[in-house]
Amino acid sequence: MLPIMTKKHSQTQFIWEISIPLASNPFMLKMMLKVCLLSGGVMGALLTFLFAVQREFDAILPTLMMTAATSAFLFLLFLFVMLVILGNRMLLRFTVNDEGVLCETLSHTASAANRLAVLIGILAGKPGVAGAGMIGLSQEAVSAEWKSIFAFDCHGHRQVIILRNRWRQVMILYCTGDNFSDIAEFVSRKTSQFQTDTETAAKNPLPDLLLRTVLTMLACAPVFMLSYPFEIDLLIPLLTLCFALATVWLVPLFGYVVMVCVIVMTGMILAEGLKIHHSRFASLGSYRAFEVLGADEWLLLGLVATGFVYLFRSSWRAVRGRATSGLMTD
Repeated sequence: MLPIMTKKHSQTQFIWEISIPLASNPFMLKMMLKVCLLSGGVMGALLTFLFAVQREFDAILPTLMMTAATSAFLFLLFLFVMLVILGNRMLLRFTVNDEGVLCETLSHTASAANRLAVLIGILAGKPGVAGAGMIGLSQEAVSAEWKSIFAFDCHGHRQVIILRNRWRQVMILYCTGDNFSDIAEFVSRKTSQFQTDTETAAKNPLPDLLLRTVLTMLACAPVFMLSYPFEIDLLIPLLTLCFALATVWLVPLFGYVVMVCVIVMTGMILAEGLKIHHSRFASLGSYRAFEVLGADEWLLLGLVATGFVYLFRSSWRAVRGRATSGLMTD
């Protein structure tokens, strides 16, 4: 451990290294549990949604059981990696100064494991493994400015300070026994500017994000219910749904993919509807699919069109910066 405090040009800076436990760390276990439950919950919700709109209700319960088992396996895999591969320790370096906070992973084993996961995932065609490695790589150096930190929690008995914004945990500072009090006082001073009535009354983005998520899923639902001759291969609507949700929560630029998918599906529906079909009975002649639709089919197409308009408009607002994603809110 190398706790350092320096003052340079009237700037206070704390730098220290610390080796933290992993599997025996309640904060780490809580974070891993959240990751497993969230990933399993999101996958289960998406699959349940798809089966429900396609009226395959018998497949919902086995699917939920499968996602629950997958989440449990993922949690056990995390424990194995922490205990066996990383030896239940992780070396971190923290930098806290007037600009913000920085956490860097110094463990060579963890860095090698992340890169190995990416390589194995690419070579084996396993996007989940590669994605986990990429997430690990992105977390090897994490920073946050003070303007994104609105509150903090101190756990003196563990020398831990949890930094939060308006709606989620931003970072955990693992302090030493020697610098915990100084760091806590410094963090308190830096976040006190946000403890006014004006700042704490700032709008929490979570309700708006959840509303946009529900509206996105409702907008995508009708296209999964299309039947012959307008039935679209499941891959395109599924990509549209996934990228639309990613636009809401992750990166707004994913909205470009959503708009392309909407344009492609609209073209496919129009092409099929205007296509000339020849009746088996010569007396009936030729017809277009749009000419023989019933009221229920027109209603479903109307819902599909309404959903497409919402998806295109919301994606356009996102890529133009008028609607912020959950990740970019920070």
